[in-house]
Amino acid sequence: MLVDGRKIVGVLRSYDQFANIMIDEAYERHIADNFFADVFLGVMIVRGENLALFGESTDNGSLVEAPIDVVFRRQEELIESSDAHHRAVTVDLGFLDDI
Repeated sequence: MLVDGRKIVGVLRSYDQFANIMIDEAYERHIADNFFADVFLGVMIVRGENLALFGESTDNGSLVEAPIDVVFRRQEELIESSDAHHRAVTVDLGFLDDI
């Protein structure tokens, strides 16, 4: 996982003392609910300062692969519902008079 929240899956080929890593057969994994879609990246070098979390994948089959457009659409729906909930709570607490 990178510091900006992206999830990269692949084969670790090399690393150094600064935690820079080289990943072969890299995919960017997008997850929404129990669905995922991978976007192929190829060979990728990640600077250590951008690395937030690193480890072996422990996917136990709980995720189901879906088309990328379905996953993107669901991600957008989750963001919109989260934003709507945040606005409602803000108004209920009296922080905003009107939205």
